[in-house]
Amino acid sequence: MSHNGESPFQQIFILTSEKVQLSRHALLAWIAASDGEITSDEHKLLQEIANPHQHSTEFHVALEAARTCKSDELILACETMRDQPLKTRTEFLRYAVMVAIADRKFTTTENFLLRFYSELTGIAIDSIYQDLAGHPLPLPGDPSSLTWWEAYERDAASKEKRKTSSQSTLDEMSRKEALSILGLPDDAQENEIRKSYHRLANKHHPDRFVDLGPNAEKAAAKKFSRIKEAYEILSTN
Repeated sequence: MSHNGESPFQQIFILTSEKVQLSRHALLAWIAASDGEITSDEHKLLQEIANPHQHSTEFHVALEAARTCKSDELILACETMRDQPLKTRTEFLRYAVMVAIADRKFTTTENFLLRFYSELTGIAIDSIYQDLAGHPLPLPGDPSSLTWWEAYERDAASKEKRKTSSQSTLDEMSRKEALSILGLPDDAQENEIRKSYHRLANKHHPDRFVDLGPNAEKAAAKKFSRIKEAYEILSTN
């Protein structure tokens, strides 16, 4: 039942004892939904990050708040996260980067949102992004320029081509994705692949995330698994 025109998110926010978790999920889902859809990889990661005791209704309400982008709800979530202790804000920012790179397509909107979250939390984003993505945070570009829109249209056309491509093309893209995961150029040599793998595998090993809690450890394990899979693909080609 609605009270004074409050949305489902606002109603649950008032009643729940897990306001921080609810706010965190709404803001993380906002990143995932910023490119028009929440992919299966992103949805799975969001579920892994979620508090295992959080009611499913709260999880879905947070997703809906992100999809609809209602300013009152997102402002409420932002204000809640801004006022949290440093450890909670740092953990949130790491999760935000994980979600942004989960579908292996880092968009300009996601870039701007990460920078906004950095300002919101008062924590530098560059080193966190470098640590988790394996390469520097790119400049977001200028959406008012013709060059930016040309690049945007090329990216959109590339995504559509990938959807309709043949199996052989999908296999080729798997190699490109593997190179991207390891932060390598298309002409990377065997020794470069091996060095990058060992560096990233050590950096993202789940044991390094134990102090951040079981949810962070699970998310790191997923990232570690992708790094290992990428290395296996490149080692057999």
